[in-house]
Amino acid sequence: MKKIPLILVLSLFVQSLVAQNDSLAVRIYNRSGKEVFMAFAYYAKDSITQGYTIGWYEIPHREVLDLKLQMIKDKGLFYHAHNILDRNDNWGGERFFMVHPFDTFWLGNADNALFAYAYDEGLSKKEEQAIKAYPFREIEFSEEENKFMLLLK
Repeated sequence: MKKIPLILVLSLFVQSLVAQNDSLAVRIYNRSGKEVFMAFAYYAKDSITQGYTIGWYEIPHREVLDLKLQMIKDKGLFYHAHNILDRNDNWGGERFFMVHPFDTFWLGNADNALFAYAYDEGLSKKEEQAIKAYPFREIEFSEEENKFMLLLK
């Protein structure tokens, strides 16, 4: 009987190693002269149709953020960054993603979270109050480095 739990533990360990090796690297350089908060949006490898958003990552001036994400490279990676003191001083784009406005968050399997300009009708009032749409911009994938890289200026 002891063999079954040991096999299960070894199986889970091997799966976690494969998952780590199957992730994509993301590197963000903060050269903006300001401390920033960042959030990301992407399609995860376990879901082709549903989006994921994750944040907030605090990146001090002249620091680097390295992440490994289980994402579909061809679907793209999107980011939003803003100055810690002034949310209007931000790096964003024309696509809006839903995230929690203040706390650390990870929104998984969020229907219509990607490219959404309005809240999903299925959200409760409490959920609507807990998330906000922010403008996001796509990060280009570097074939040379085999990772997503961004320099905030």
